[in-house]
Amino acid sequence: MDSEYEESRDIISNLPDELLCHILSFLPTKFAVGTSILSKRWRYLWASVPILDFDDELWLNPSTLVELEERIIMFQNFVDGALRHSEVSCIKKFRLGYRDNNLDSVYSWICIALERRVQELDLHLLIDWGVELPPMFFICKTLVVVKLSCALFLDIPTTVWLPSLKALHLKSVEYSDDDSIQKLLSGCPVLEELVIEREERDNQWVVNVSNPSLKILRIFFFTDGLAHPYEQEDQDYKVVVDAPNLEYLSITDYLSKDYFVKDLPSLVKAFIDVEQDSEEFEESPHNDGISYRGPIYELLGRISNVKCLSLTGVTLDVSFLCPPILPTFHNMTRLEFLFIGGFNWDFLPNFLHSSPNLEGLIIETVCKYPM
Repeated sequence: MDSEYEESRDIISNLPDELLCHILSFLPTKFAVGTSILSKRWRYLWASVPILDFDDELWLNPSTLVELEERIIMFQNFVDGALRHSEVSCIKKFRLGYRDNNLDSVYSWICIALERRVQELDLHLLIDWGVELPPMFFICKTLVVVKLSCALFLDIPTTVWLPSLKALHLKSVEYSDDDSIQKLLSGCPVLEELVIEREERDNQWVVNVSNPSLKILRIFFFTDGLAHPYEQEDQDYKVVVDAPNLEYLSITDYLSKDYFVKDLPSLVKAFIDVEQDSEEFEESPHNDGISYRGPIYELLGRISNVKCLSLTGVTLDVSFLCPPILPTFHNMTRLEFLFIGGFNWDFLPNFLHSSPNLEGLIIETVCKYPM
């Protein structure tokens, strides 16, 4: 038994440092640093790991408020020490999950990551005030992936140049003005993926997505159901998309009233889950009566060259009341419908008639109240 243990231990010990660092890169930095007690060889091995993953959830499990404060300080000291002793000059990924209001520390950690030519920046901040990104962020040449979540305030400077950025995720962040997103996108010449998860009161009435290199776009916009008296009642949320090379479009939006989408000649797949204004009807001689024609009709018309289309029951609610005027989907070979609860079949003939080359039809239902 002892000889087998020695043999297995030798197998790990004989691995090259590069491979051991690769293995450690899959661990949170706290655990990677913990391997330094194994032997002299492991003592500083973690310092060469190019991925730094800090999450205060691994530290915060206190029984008292005093202990909570102590653990927060321990986490801050750990991050400071790990960044100080790290020997990596080019960070492959820097991830930070943090929920304390020490904005100076957060700002300092982000600056260090940027100075070390970070390629992927993933920030998830659950704090009371929005953290502003340092100016060097907006001209960082090495960033390839950026994921910004929660307590971040984006005040976009005049000059934005992110020449390597290919993926950008913006989740529940706050913007300085209505043009923030577009000003940011204007400095991303090779951007391929954009994810926007919005909340109300983010200072964005119009989400303007204009980028010629964009291939994947996902938009999520939900309401919290609360009344906000300071909002402008006469102003509606809108979505504008101008991305001629877009291949995948996903919109889940229960607040926007208008969608201005330019032609998407490269579109392959689309998922649409939006609420409609059921008051917009018009006389239609094609359907011998009243039919719906509103923002969703305009949106479907702009994506009518799509090959695979998925629609939800919420999107089709108006068509239950009266048939919509649909464009002809000449390229569509796959059509999917997703319903939660009951549904009405009345919409189906109109869609089938408008899809002359359809090969596959999927209707998925989910029980609203599980047994």
